[in-house]
Amino acid sequence: MDWKRVRTAAVKPPIDELQNDLDGWVTAYNETRPHQGRWCYGKTPMQTFLDALPVAREKLLPAA
Repeated sequence: MDWKRVRTAAVKPPIDELQNDLDGWVTAYNETRPHQGRWCYGKTPMQTFLDALPVAREKLLPAA
């Protein structure tokens, strides 16, 4: 048996576990941590987006 194959096969988590970890990180990044961006004023990125949504809809050009 090839040691390199055994060693790398043992450390690969299942794809669904990786996806769950990534989903959790994205949620925390966008919805729970305050952001220091120019227009965020200490709000989360999602809250900044939701607050700006009405203004963005007003400025949206009608479909041709």
